[in-house]
Amino acid sequence: MTRIDLRSRRLGEPVLRPALGMALVLAVAACQQAPSPTEPAASATAEPASVASVAASGAADATAASASLPATIDDPAVATDRPVIVARRDEPYQGKPICVIEVRYPGAVDQPVYWSDEACADVTAAFVDEKRLAGLLGARTLSEETRDDIARTGGTVLYVEGGASSSLYPLNSAGRVYPVPLAD
Repeated sequence: MTRIDLRSRRLGEPVLRPALGMALVLAVAACQQAPSPTEPAASATAEPASVASVAASGAADATAASASLPATIDDPAVATDRPVIVARRDEPYQGKPICVIEVRYPGAVDQPVYWSDEACADVTAAFVDEKRLAGLLGARTLSEETRDDIARTGGTVLYVEGGASSSLYPLNSAGRVYPVPLAD
């Protein structure tokens, strides 16, 4: 058995021993000779590909694959002039209900909001305007970033309230909904 000593005796002495280096060389060689899942397996008499040719073909495959992909992984945004709740449904999670609320903000894709431990029948969810929001907040204030995100969507934000807590779900500048807890 080869003993690996990770302590260096002299400054600048390599820490890895030859046994680790050889294992790394064998692993890289095995990976380079494995057939690509998109190409048929090479015959037993074929010569192994050189490192340069494998690297070049990998770069070409990656370029071709990225050219065929859409610019974004999200579905295109559905045109709407105001935020709406698209759907509400209950889903079980570890024996407890979760209320899933699908929301649509203008210029963004539909996104789920998850409300844990309560069924949708026990959860209030609605888009509120700035006047209603001021009444809900009372003396509390929101961060400048959250206020900017709410203003960006025309002053309307999703408000969700359950039995023990409530939150806002504004849309950030990246087009994603995020929670802002109000009460617990």
